Formats: sequence, C-alpha cells, structure tokens
Amino acid sequence: MKVGIVILARTNSSRFPKKVLSDLNGVPVIEFLIERLRCCLCTQELFLATSNEPTDDQLASKCEKLGVGVYRGDLDNVLQRFYDAARTFDLDVVVRINGDCPLIDHRLVDFAVAQFKDKQVDYASTILEPSFPLGMHIEVIKTLALKRALELTLTASDEEHVTPSIYNNSHLFKLLSIACIDDFSSLRFTIDEPQDLIFHNMLLNNIEDVDFRLQDLISVAKKPSIYSFQPRIVKRQNLIGSNTGLNVVESVMVNSNLQIIF
Repeated sequence: MKVGIVILARTNSSRFPKKVLSDLNGVPVIEFLIERLRCCLCTQELFLATSNEPTDDQLASKCEKLGVGVYRGDLDNVLQRFYDAARTFDLDVVVRINGDCPLIDHRLVDFAVAQFKDKQVDYASTILEPSFPLGMHIEVIKTLALKRALELTLTASDEEHVTPSIYNNSHLFKLLSIACIDDFSSLRFTIDEPQDLIFHNMLLNNIEDVDFRLQDLISVAKKPSIYSFQPRIVKRQNLIGSNTGLNVVESVMVNSNLQIIF
C-alpha cells in the first residue's frame, strides 16, 4: 500500500493572493509546511497539486526546487485535480494537506495514517467533529474512494472542497473520525488573510522548540497576551451536510498530546 501526502495549494486567493509564498519565520509558507511534513514517518512521498494556470508557475517552480513532485490540473475542480495527482504518483492512499496550514503537526499526520490502516476504512480525518484547531485538519483517503466520489452527481462545491462527496455519502464509504477530547476548534492555525500571517509569526516567536508539537502551539496560543491577537475571522460554512447523518463506523478520541482516551 503506497501512501503519499498531497498538498493542495494555489496563489490566486481573493482574500490573500500568493499567501503560500508569503514570508513565515524567514521562509515562504509553502516551504515551512514542506519541511514540517518531511518529518513524517508514515511516508516520504510528498507532492504538490496546484492549478495549470500561469498564476501558479512560481509556486510550482518553488516546490520543484525543493524536491517536491508537482502535478498541475484544473483550477476549480479540485477533487479531479487531487484524484489525478494521486493516480499520477501511483498512490493507493493519499493524505490531503492544505497549503495554507503550515503549522501542521507531523505526529498528527502519522497518527491519522496509522489509525486509517488499523481500522481499515476508506476515509479518516480530524474534521468530522469540531475539536482540533482550524489548520490541524488532516484527511486520509483511499484513492479508489476518490475515484468513486467522482462518479457521483457532484455540485460545484463538491468539486471545489474535495471530500464532502465522501463524508456526506457515508452510506457508501467507511469513515473514521479522529477527535480531541477537548474542543480547541476556536483556535486558528491557518492562513486565510494577512492578519493570520502576522499571528502565525507571533506564535513562532514565542515557541522555542523548532520541532514544536500541537500541544506546544495550543499552550502558546491560549496565553492571554497571544490569544488577544488571534484574528476573529468567522469560520466558513461547515460543509458537513446537516441532514445527511454521518455514519461513522469508527471513532478515536485523543488528548492534545495524541494519547488515545477511547
């Protein structure tokens, strides 16, 4: 079973153009993320899936120079682009990481992949229940599940957001929810707007350990002097259908140090 990490990123964001190429702690956001993910033990297969638009030439070139395989596809149909990248790189299982989440804990990625394999599911993620901070969202998916999702009747939102067609059709797929026993979903470790980047640099200036953990991030972010600077940006619409009823066949509850509670 070949497992690979595919980073989804583009540079034409309307709220913050070229955010993944902006400076974070002295390097571009995308480079910071790549170096974090290179610490993963579950796989050394690391790729970028970006658009085939000229606006993403600089991003693609940057990742190629960093030794990351690049797939370029449709700008708007991200589900198709993601699946085509998995197929191009011959992946049986693909880990979806968003390019604007540079603080991702590689230990959480390893944990999610290990649970995915252990429970033998089609899809495992930290997004099915509100618990992990925004920006610690990880999805582990069988490439065959992506192929099956593409065969369904899809909306433009399904195509743009990649996985709703899987978790909103839970009668077709075996789902695993990985949730934190404490709710940290009000914390933002993602870069959507310029003020997020300022906050991220502030966080990193207050963390001593280069290989920081999720628990370290949470501890720093919850300090009153730091938390007060967290951008109060309303989270975008929850894409989990309110009337579909998720049929989660497995569930794993952990603490912020990734110790299984039940």
